[in-house]
Amino acid sequence: MLLKIIKNYLLYTFAFFLSVYFHLRSIENIKGYGFYYAAFMISWLIAVLLSRKFKERKNYQLVNRLYTFTISFFLMLGILSFIIFRFDLTGVSRFVILSSLIISFSAETYFLIRKNKINAKFKNLIYNFSSRAFTFEVLLFGFVNLFIIYKIKGSLLFNSDSLLLFASLYLSWYIGSFLGYQFHPAFRRKDYWAFKWQYIKSYLIILALSSFIGFMLRLDENEVAFLVYGVIIYSSLSFVGTSLAYYILKHRLLTLSVANFPVKGVFGDILLNEDSFDNTDNRNNFRSTRKMANSEEPESKFKNFSLQRYPEVYEFLDKSIDLRSFDYDSSLIIKSNNVSNIDYLPDGNIKFILNLETINRIQNTNEFLAEVNKKLIAGGVYAGHFDTSYLRHQNFLKKYPYYFAQLFYFIDFILNRVFSKLSFSKRIYFWLTSGTLRVFTLAEGLGRLCFGGFEVLNLKIINGTMYFIVKKIKEPVRDVIPAGGLIFKMKRIGKGGKPILVYKFRTMHAYSEYLQEFIYKKFDLQEGGKFKNDFRIAYWGSILRKLWIDELPMIYNLLKGDLKLIGPRPLSTHYFNLYDDDLKKERLKCKPGLIPPFYADNPKTLDEIMKSEQKYLISYNKSYIATDVKYFFQCFHNILFNGARSN
Repeated sequence: MLLKIIKNYLLYTFAFFLSVYFHLRSIENIKGYGFYYAAFMISWLIAVLLSRKFKERKNYQLVNRLYTFTISFFLMLGILSFIIFRFDLTGVSRFVILSSLIISFSAETYFLIRKNKINAKFKNLIYNFSSRAFTFEVLLFGFVNLFIIYKIKGSLLFNSDSLLLFASLYLSWYIGSFLGYQFHPAFRRKDYWAFKWQYIKSYLIILALSSFIGFMLRLDENEVAFLVYGVIIYSSLSFVGTSLAYYILKHRLLTLSVANFPVKGVFGDILLNEDSFDNTDNRNNFRSTRKMANSEEPESKFKNFSLQRYPEVYEFLDKSIDLRSFDYDSSLIIKSNNVSNIDYLPDGNIKFILNLETINRIQNTNEFLAEVNKKLIAGGVYAGHFDTSYLRHQNFLKKYPYYFAQLFYFIDFILNRVFSKLSFSKRIYFWLTSGTLRVFTLAEGLGRLCFGGFEVLNLKIINGTMYFIVKKIKEPVRDVIPAGGLIFKMKRIGKGGKPILVYKFRTMHAYSEYLQEFIYKKFDLQEGGKFKNDFRIAYWGSILRKLWIDELPMIYNLLKGDLKLIGPRPLSTHYFNLYDDDLKKERLKCKPGLIPPFYADNPKTLDEIMKSEQKYLISYNKSYIATDVKYFFQCFHNILFNGARSN
């Protein structure tokens, strides 16, 4: 790649000085173009980086490389125009700039085609577009174009100069829209940022071309500023308008995705097909297809029929579970985000369910998982996948230039992680998106599965998404609505075994409390009795824990009488069951405490923690006031001077 960059750099350098030579007809005054050359090559470098012009890509055809080179060329026009106006370099010859750009771009295009002419395929290069989107953009840019003409020329009465500027701006809009696939209907069915990235590329190219037009038509700095402001206004209005249209269209689309692969239900083989992609009831979208021979092994049916288009998913399933143990007639493979596509199945009769739709797109995720649980037999297996925040971030970095990827991810995080959880914005978010664009952390995704009554058997990242295999072990949790807010309630065991709700600032991701058993089995305990490799803790949560800020709401429990100042920490049922039976009985005789004896003795292992609490309880039963006073000062000293903190 470095060699390609050097060759391209030399080509653009040669084109620039060749144009200068043709303009001056000598090399005597060529030194006076040093600043212009620097501006020319800086704009080239920035355009190369933004367009990722020389990034190595597999199966990259000639037409794709030409497209990337063209995007880089038009970006360079805009960046060069900005540098020229910003640093007052407008005295440069228009001939030099234009001819050097044309020579360099024509030469690199020629060499690219000559090198890759064997693999050149243009027969499939057909530009489809949405007529409604095209009409909206034409009218919108027309109004903005008239606004620009009025601001620059002071009148809407067209003369030759106004007409030239008007036509040139429309030409820049058309080129930018064409290169950005701004009206391509296929992107309606992709994720939001893949859809909007086409428009953002168009806006950048239109802005670049418009700025260059201002330079070529010798507009002054104020006139170019009006031109740039006009394009920014158009881009903003277009972005808002197309975003609203995207959400409205997505809301209207059938929730059942087109899969074109056979699935199996209790009524025989069923197929999702293009004809079913309408607004009718989802359950009517199935049609019968061919029957498989009864003698064929279920494993072979999964591989060669149902999962033929998903070989990696089949391989993951085959290595994790014994597919031969499942009766194909009592298995279901589906791609749906609507609970109505499984509620017709008989309860407790299905052995295996695979949903190839990501659970992020399921509006009522917990309801869907509860229904899956209801349909499975005891020990039945459910497989599916979900997008995690980390994997989504990695996908952004793969798809877009680095800084655009960071910007997109930040906006996506605010919209789909923050707004979807805040009480004042939650209803608006779900009204706009139907909750189908949410992103989960790994802890929340697995926690929802455990909340739904499943045990996690295996996980694997396939094609940038987290696939899971879980087993039904119990009924879903129904007596609690998990909270995702700043303050959350933990169900803990109080005095006499009475359940109490303990309040804390959230330091873990939502649904983390349902992952305790999973974390314990996978990672065991570290020093201090906490879980090792506890990915449930958010990065900001560890800071709150170090500063003890997370436990401030527990003062409410202290005032309420659920806790006392000094005493054993209130435990969850899972953690409580790890204790010895004798210690359990002693613990239930005493109120849990806000400050545990842990901070006085600094135990390292679970056994040491139990011994520390046993020691405290024996002393407390003899003299509870003296014991609490003694432990208070010991804990206070260790926290203040020895840095004892919660992990």
